[in-house]
Amino acid sequence: MENDLIHSILYINFESIDETYPTKDIPQVLNEATKNLISNKCFSLLLSDNRIIPKSSLIIPFPSINLKGLIRYFEWMDETKKGGLRQAALIVLFKEVDDLIFYKYIEIFESLLGKFSQKITNIEIDKAQTHSVDEFLKDLLLQTKVVLEDLKNQELSEQKSEEFPEDTSDLYDPTDYSFKIIIVGDPEVGKTSITLRFTNKAFLRTYIPTLGVNITDKNIRVDHSKIKVIIWDIAGQSKFQTTRKNFYRGAEGIVLVFDLTKQKSFDNLNDWHKDVEKTLNRGNKYIGFLLGNKKDLKNERTVKKEDAELLANKLNLRYIETSALTGENVMFIFHKIGEILLSNLLKKEG
Repeated sequence: MENDLIHSILYINFESIDETYPTKDIPQVLNEATKNLISNKCFSLLLSDNRIIPKSSLIIPFPSINLKGLIRYFEWMDETKKGGLRQAALIVLFKEVDDLIFYKYIEIFESLLGKFSQKITNIEIDKAQTHSVDEFLKDLLLQTKVVLEDLKNQELSEQKSEEFPEDTSDLYDPTDYSFKIIIVGDPEVGKTSITLRFTNKAFLRTYIPTLGVNITDKNIRVDHSKIKVIIWDIAGQSKFQTTRKNFYRGAEGIVLVFDLTKQKSFDNLNDWHKDVEKTLNRGNKYIGFLLGNKKDLKNERTVKKEDAELLANKLNLRYIETSALTGENVMFIFHKIGEILLSNLLKKEG
């Protein structure tokens, strides 16, 4: 089973406005300082929304410990407490590098956490129950691992179907038509979410944490041809500045991504473009797109479309706006890049 994906599961009981404390963690691998850090951040989030329980689960980062947490808040009536309510949270902790899996399948995990939060609620209300919170946490850990194993097997099955389609009579060998596309931009603009939305692969990817790159691929059909799009999702953090330039080499398509709600991510695009241009052989033409992500956040938008189009023209790139959340234009952009690259290649061969 996928034993390494789950770091631990934490149950936090929010006793009062002034104090939070973890009551249980399975397995017991967290020290007290770490548990306090996690519980304080979770409680702060709850306070920021006036202690209103979120309707859905959340994923939040804990960068100081290189973990993220999938959090399910819940509450129950308790007349012995001020306000008549008790509030708590279940947290599945996992490594930052595995967050794609939990983002992709969040609805499945949310259902699982919902079921166990209800079980724990019943225990808290009825202290006479024979089951304990510890038992339910162990069961939750086991079931989460089983779900992860099933999801991985499902992806593997889908990958085999994609690699060996039933009808290949009119398809070229995909290895003859493969193109490298690099995705660059500031951290947290949605590069990885865009890649996941396109490839639909959370388990089947190669991540090199020491170098800061995710490599994944997808076969697509263009007319009667089948091509492999190989996507290099390159980390935007400054600590990878030296190593990431090696990943630019050989790219036939580039996608510069910025966040439509963050002006700074747009302002930095010139630097990203220069960074890529320095490495790529200027004699080789590549297909380039400027991509404004998070189009769905209309009320938070800070970058004007006209400004983005002007920059795209200046950099000789095509401009398009997408939403990794809704999927708008994500498939289109990669299919378009593949279409242009294949057309250019066939013209050279012809």
